[in-house]
Amino acid sequence: MHFQPIQFGERIRKLRRKQHLTQEQLAAMLNVSVEHLRKIELGKRGISIDLLLDLSNVLEVSSDFLLRGIPRTTYSVRMLIA
Repeated sequence: MHFQPIQFGERIRKLRRKQHLTQEQLAAMLNVSVEHLRKIELGKRGISIDLLLDLSNVLEVSSDFLLRGIPRTTYSVRMLIA
């Protein structure tokens, strides 16, 4: 499995829009430039671990979901599904 920056950026964009945030608002919340955020959403720029953690907190998802697109489920939920 390889990191897919374009899909990573698309997940960020979808989550940002779901929370009715503009790129300008999210960039301000993360203390980054709008251009930096725009390039991340386009898959043209990577991010630091610190920014990944901040982004996952602001968007209220796990960093694993942002990176791989796999939602986190608890052990009890997995047992119920099984």
